[in-house]
Amino acid sequence: MALGVIPARLGSTRFPGKVLHPLAGKPMMQWVWERARQSTAIRDLVIATDSEAVRQAGEAFGARVVMTDARHESGTSRVAEAAGGCPHNIVVNIQADEPLVDPVLLDRLVHALRSTPWAHVATPALTLLDHDRLVNPNVVKLVMAHDHRVLYFSRGAIPHGFSPQPRFGATWEHQGIYAFRRSALEAWISSPPSPLEDAERLEQLRLMDAGMAFIAVIASDPSPGVNTIEDIPLVEQLLRRQCREQ
Repeated sequence: MALGVIPARLGSTRFPGKVLHPLAGKPMMQWVWERARQSTAIRDLVIATDSEAVRQAGEAFGARVVMTDARHESGTSRVAEAAGGCPHNIVVNIQADEPLVDPVLLDRLVHALRSTPWAHVATPALTLLDHDRLVNPNVVKLVMAHDHRVLYFSRGAIPHGFSPQPRFGATWEHQGIYAFRRSALEAWISSPPSPLEDAERLEQLRLMDAGMAFIAVIASDPSPGVNTIEDIPLVEQLLRRQCREQ
């Protein structure tokens, strides 16, 4: 079984206090925690934070909260600290701004690592069919090989010459959830930032530069996350709709 870690930083530059922002009557990170608990592959689940407000909110809805160093520059390093000392060989980094995260997808990520010896990290890819998203630098794209090995991540429109239409071949959008082998987390902590990471502002390129292999798991549900406050109405609408359908 795997350990799930939800890194929850209160101080977001674009959306301060985002992880505690109310969505359909609950803090955003509570929706993430409740969905992650439905995963059958994740045995233990924790929220990792440096915020007392986040700790109190998490414990109020029954979550186990781990306090971590305030100096972390990324969610991945916070996850690595929270996972230290745990016996699990697979650690899943679940973003606290993904209130629609699919628990079945979390299971598939864990299974992909268990069944693919060459892979160090598993992460979701979505078919990208919207040209505006293809050229939007806030939407991360990836290129994969025939065996789903990820070749590169970029904020640019890759691969060059492709269009988000079926007749041109698939273009892929990256969804920022990761299942790590423990060795990959340890390599991330011990590796310095790479030039590609700095150029693209994508921390996963540090691991790729260090020789770690990523496998892409094809996701069928876009499960939109919350990047800015403008995303709230759509995500809240989807949450309310799903609650009515259950």
